[in-house]
Amino acid sequence: MLAQHMINTDTGAVSAFILFAGTTFYSFILVNPTFGANFLTLGITAVILQAAFPTLINYILLVIVIGAVFYILRFIKQILTKAYRKIKRIVYEYILKKPFEEKPEIIESYDELGNNQKINSLNFIFITSTDTPDRYIINLGQFQSTVILEKEGPELLKLSPKERENHKLRILKSGKDKCLICLTEKIKAAGGNGVIDLDIQYSLIGLGGDSYQISAMGMGVYIK
Repeated sequence: MLAQHMINTDTGAVSAFILFAGTTFYSFILVNPTFGANFLTLGITAVILQAAFPTLINYILLVIVIGAVFYILRFIKQILTKAYRKIKRIVYEYILKKPFEEKPEIIESYDELGNNQKINSLNFIFITSTDTPDRYIINLGQFQSTVILEKEGPELLKLSPKERENHKLRILKSGKDKCLICLTEKIKAAGGNGVIDLDIQYSLIGLGGDSYQISAMGMGVYIK
């Protein structure tokens, strides 16, 4: 009532926090001290905090805690992969008495010049704006293409941070080109020769963000 009168706004969440905190302290600690501070009171306190500050608590739970768990799992995966390789090498050399040969690391190369030439030879118009003055346009509807690429495989563990970063950039460029070519094929199949309001989006998907999702979308058109 005081907050409504002074600042003309409702502070229900804070009021609920004060009420439930007082109730919990009074009921479970003062009146029944044998109950004490245990898992139940801690759980009730957590529920109260979530009700009073939902955005903050949800961010801590969903972003910080879960993100930390997936980061730790990914770190453990890298350690186990390295340990597996070392154990396999020892087994081959000292038990099987065979030379240990690792498969060559296959890292996808990216031919930027070749891809640019391929896209330029599609006889297709890419426009990121909806403004096409002095051109007759037939609207064919919205089109979208999506490419999902693995962010990082075991073969990249031996690379330096700089080399891994360059590889990630090549992955993104390659995915972008694949999206544009796929989008072009879809619009051409519908009788179009261009796309306007072109938008390309990049995002991380999967457990711990282990894959890239690249999407290209826009309005397919026939431009005269």
